[in-house]
Amino acid sequence: MKKSICITTAILCAIAIIFFSIGQIRAANQKKADEKEGVPLSALNNAPAADIIETHILGETIDMSGRAIAKGAMPDGVTYRFDNPRIISEEDIMSRHEGWIPYYDSAMKKYDDPLYLQIDLTITNMSSQDIRPAWFTLEAGPWSTVVNKNTICLENQVGEKSDITIASGQERTLVASYRLWEPTFLDDQWEHVIDLPYQLAYLDYPEKHVIPLSDALK
Repeated sequence: MKKSICITTAILCAIAIIFFSIGQIRAANQKKADEKEGVPLSALNNAPAADIIETHILGETIDMSGRAIAKGAMPDGVTYRFDNPRIISEEDIMSRHEGWIPYYDSAMKKYDDPLYLQIDLTITNMSSQDIRPAWFTLEAGPWSTVVNKNTICLENQVGEKSDITIASGQERTLVASYRLWEPTFLDDQWEHVIDLPYQLAYLDYPEKHVIPLSDALK
């Protein structure tokens, strides 16, 4: 009898350890994702500061030729144009995409639902090769975030891997989507999250290209 109790106890302990480990792994993975998407710029102390700030306006054609990308440089003949910035709710996205379910876990329940800042990006590729987008970051004072891959895939209908290609000679308008999520902001920032001084930014050291958005969002 005692042996049976010991075996049962050992099995229950093993199961508990397995579930705990799974929870820790999921939490670690989510933390890594959150650190990449929505962090204060103060946490990026090793990032080089731009020596030259070049400011653009919405609707302006921006020459991306030669700009630094993940592998090398953008080929000659590529231009960007940003239009129609807007801040929308998850409910707005769900109403337009039936069946879409945003990612949730227990840790997210204690926060407000995220908002999304979206903007239309028209890429014209007159180079001799196919390209993939080099996304701008979104900034607001000391806060910064990268594009949200989940809604990038959803809004541009490209599948889970976000494989977007602009062919040589093609012009294509995409939706760039950025998640505004409560725990990545300071409390006083989140209280006024719609009114923060947002701008798009692209660091091509020593230059930084920025596009102010605040006036267009009012």
